[in-house]
Amino acid sequence: MKHIKEFDGLRGLLALWVFASHVIELGPYSALGPSLRAHLAVDVFIILSGFVIFHLLSTGEDYRSFIMRRWFRLFPVFAICFLLALTLYASLKINDETAFGMGHTKNLTPYLIAHATMLHGAVPEQLLPQSARAILVSAWSVSLEWQFYLLAPLLFAFAIRPNWKVTLVFAALIAARLAHDVARLGVFPGLTFDMYAFLPLRLEFFAVGAGSYDLWRWLSERNRPMEIPRLWYALLLPLLILVAKKSPAIALWMFGFAAVAHVHFGSAGAITRGLSQFLNSSLAQFLGKISYSIYLLHLPALILVRELLRASPVELARPLWQLTFVAAGLTVTVAGSWLIHVLVEKPMIQLGKRLTKTSSPRIPSPSPVETPSAA
Repeated sequence: MKHIKEFDGLRGLLALWVFASHVIELGPYSALGPSLRAHLAVDVFIILSGFVIFHLLSTGEDYRSFIMRRWFRLFPVFAICFLLALTLYASLKINDETAFGMGHTKNLTPYLIAHATMLHGAVPEQLLPQSARAILVSAWSVSLEWQFYLLAPLLFAFAIRPNWKVTLVFAALIAARLAHDVARLGVFPGLTFDMYAFLPLRLEFFAVGAGSYDLWRWLSERNRPMEIPRLWYALLLPLLILVAKKSPAIALWMFGFAAVAHVHFGSAGAITRGLSQFLNSSLAQFLGKISYSIYLLHLPALILVRELLRASPVELARPLWQLTFVAAGLTVTVAGSWLIHVLVEKPMIQLGKRLTKTSSPRIPSPSPVETPSAA
């Protein structure tokens, strides 16, 4: 499938952003970790997911094929990384919520069951505390993605040809979101969800991605280059600032999307061309290819490296210890992610494709649209 290579490179940079935050949080300068705001990178990941998934659905892929391929895309790598994190959690027996999302507990069965379904992010705190980030912290967004995949065909149907059934599904999601937000105001008690990993609580990010896909499709159908009058920037810049105050991740996406769209559909300037070239570089593309593995593996890799450094008889000053931790952690993460990508991720994606070959034929998209690789 054709793809927007810049968005592949973007994935790699977002994965490194999350890595950078955690390598600081787990080191001697842990207080500086939150300042990197890694949650913004994850929110941009979510927006990009909405973009890609709505493209896949626009090709007419039937529900069975879509879900099966998405499961083979998510679960195998998730299972490998979760088992690695679980092994470290069980063997180290440390009460480190930064590393494992929760303190040590002997009753892991409910968490294992929840994670086996990849719906652990939808389990309320009142039922299973810290379920979304337990054991493998980064996997909270995997659960969010899976929830979206399960309902995305219905949401796509609501956007294209709504009927009363899909409208009810959409209305139920909105109602759940409103009930949660009203409960937070203290009007009445309500359920809470760890990391906001329940789909209705992040629906706007997927919606921005879906809307961006439709805009990209519209741009691809135009017969003339995209041209924005210079005076319009006097309106767009304040709008971007206002959006950034409320949701920096959406503002980042809007900036990146506009830059890439200028390269593909308009008269790209020096800044947008430079950004495109950087995202298309060999390094960015390599990191993008293994970004999912980096995102899930980096915490177990960092925990392992940290414990080995702590056990080392060599005493290092804090700055040198942090630099060693970054270098060793990045090396183990990238090498391990490449192995998982080659030995697990790619074969499982191909298996998912083979198993769905006999499904109903796809309905051609109204127009060819280049999208980031997601198959």
